[in-house]
Amino acid sequence: MAELKIKARLSFVKLFRPESYMGGEPRYAVALLIPKENKNTINKIKEAIEKAKQDGMKKHGWTSGTVKNTNFKTPLHDGDIKFEENSSLYEAYEGCMFMNASNRKRPVLIDLDGEPLTEEELYSGCWGNCILSIYPFDKGGGKGVSASIRGVQKYKDDVNLGGDAPVTEDSFSDFGEEDEFFK
Repeated sequence: MAELKIKARLSFVKLFRPESYMGGEPRYAVALLIPKENKNTINKIKEAIEKAKQDGMKKHGWTSGTVKNTNFKTPLHDGDIKFEENSSLYEAYEGCMFMNASNRKRPVLIDLDGEPLTEEELYSGCWGNCILSIYPFDKGGGKGVSASIRGVQKYKDDVNLGGDAPVTEDSFSDFGEEDEFFK
């Protein structure tokens, strides 16, 4: 298992309550976007994945053929392909690599001062310093390398990818009087 520390933009943030995906065990999860120009970070991720493959060869008896098999899974993907699948849902993925990470345990979620974050503060679109574990798995017929999110320290705001503008008290000001409803 390799520890990996990277800066990334967060997407599909599900870090405050675990959610089940396709009937699986509930997990905390996030997608991490890394601009393709950030070659240093992408190379760090690739190196951690290669180390996990080597660990899998020792731990699970994998061969070089196992890790080259097209069914072998890794956590790093091309965001341009996701963007082509659905450009409105994955607009921010264009020009990025992305990595899905999850954990059964709730990750540490803090700001730059080490204070706990709220859901309003840590959202899809903000940037974070992320701590992950990269490890091999061989379970239920599936083989590959996975990423576990262990902690996120938010360091920068950006456009919210969820599309929802925050609701404030002023959002209700244009409703008018109750009587106008029945006119």
